[in-house]
Amino acid sequence: MSPNNNELRAIKSTIEGFYDTQYRAYLQMEYIDITPYLDISKIQNHNKVVALKTLVFRRKYMDEKKYCYIEKRRFPYEIHYKDIEIDGDKARAVIDLEIKVKEAYPPFISYGENIFELEKQEGRWKITRHIYNEWDLKAYELYTDKKLPEPDYEQIKEQIDKEFGVK
Repeated sequence: MSPNNNELRAIKSTIEGFYDTQYRAYLQMEYIDITPYLDISKIQNHNKVVALKTLVFRRKYMDEKKYCYIEKRRFPYEIHYKDIEIDGDKARAVIDLEIKVKEAYPPFISYGENIFELEKQEGRWKITRHIYNEWDLKAYELYTDKKLPEPDYEQIKEQIDKEFGVK
C-alpha cells in the first residue's frame, strides 16, 4: 500500500471523525472535544468549538426545561469524496455531503459541496479551513475572521428563558 493511500485514508478519517464527533455531541447534549480534528490556531476553528459548545448547551437547557421538542434522532448523511489533492503537508478535499432534505439536521451539517483545507501537523491531518454554504456558515459559526468569546452559560439561559417568554 502506497503512502498516498495511507494519507488519503487519514484525511478521510479526519473529515469523517469531525462530523461524527459533532453529531455525537449534538445528540448527547454534551460537548465532545473536536479539537483533535482542527488547527485550533485558526479563528474559524476556534469559532466551530464555541458554536458546538453553545449549541449543545442550548439543546440540553431547552430539553431540561421542556420548552420545546428537541430532536434526538440521528439522520443519515453520506460523504462523497469528489477530489482530494495532497501537496506535501497540505491537502484540499472536496466533498459532496448528501442528506435527506426533509429531515432536521444539526446546523453544522451543510449539505452539498464542502471544501476542507488540511495541514499535517505532528503526524496528524488537521482541518485548517472549511468552506461551505455562506448562509449555513453565518447561521452556525457566525464568523471566520472575528474570534467569538467562550460561551457565557448564564447569559445563554437568560436568553433562552426570554425566547420562551419565561422571564
